[in-house]
Amino acid sequence: MELPYNLIHQLENQFGSLNHVPESNLILKKIRQLIFAAEAESKRVSLIKDEKLVADMLNEGYGFDEIVSQIGLPIKKVRYIAKKLHISAKPHFKYKVTVSKTGQLIYSGNYQNYGMLMHHGCDCFEYTKRYLKSEGYELERLPKLMPWRKLENGDQYISHRRIITKGLG
Repeated sequence: MELPYNLIHQLENQFGSLNHVPESNLILKKIRQLIFAAEAESKRVSLIKDEKLVADMLNEGYGFDEIVSQIGLPIKKVRYIAKKLHISAKPHFKYKVTVSKTGQLIYSGNYQNYGMLMHHGCDCFEYTKRYLKSEGYELERLPKLMPWRKLENGDQYISHRRIITKGLG
């Protein structure tokens, strides 16, 4: 929105300066109303842009911290937008199982999640690794966290006690 310069100049010509215009002046009230409306619209447009950007990044698999560092929004605002739009951050993974026969990859944030492949739980990484090997799986601890967005379509991951295939559904 353009500032109403013609109205501002009209008041300056009439009173010498905007400082001398009485608060009750209808033109001054109209100028303020236009400026406040423009500011509100600007903030609304900015919020819509932020929401779209955050939603797009979350859907691409970026985490809250990555979004904060890349676009500079406060973490509270990123979390608020995600909650408002009912979008959750995608998981990051610390472990990977390779199915020996097929090469299929199954990622998880916790090795204990692989208990669903073993049909029982296990609290020991080495025992889980040995048992899975005997069942045709290779378990490895990844050197650093693997974000969801770096998985290939067709890779699988465990989330909420379910095995999900990336790229399907």
